[in-house]
Amino acid sequence: MEAKNKMKNNTWKVLAIIFITLFILESIFLGWALLVGTNMIENESECSINVCGRLETTMSFIYDEYNKMCYCYDNTGEVIHQQYIK
Repeated sequence: MEAKNKMKNNTWKVLAIIFITLFILESIFLGWALLVGTNMIENESECSINVCGRLETTMSFIYDEYNKMCYCYDNTGEVIHQQYIK
């Protein structure tokens, strides 16, 4: 009988450790996602304003996150300028 009571007393401690661990992992993931998202927005803004914004014939742009390349397109869909962004 005493073993059951001891197990019940320790159950909340195990649950607390699990939830604290999950909270820490969630916080780390959200911080990482915020950092990655902010960097992507900054690079895309750099592409649209500083690279393609200077060209008068630019109709659209694409920022390739994996290759770190900015591609500027004209109204026919041809690439008129591309530039590597650090």
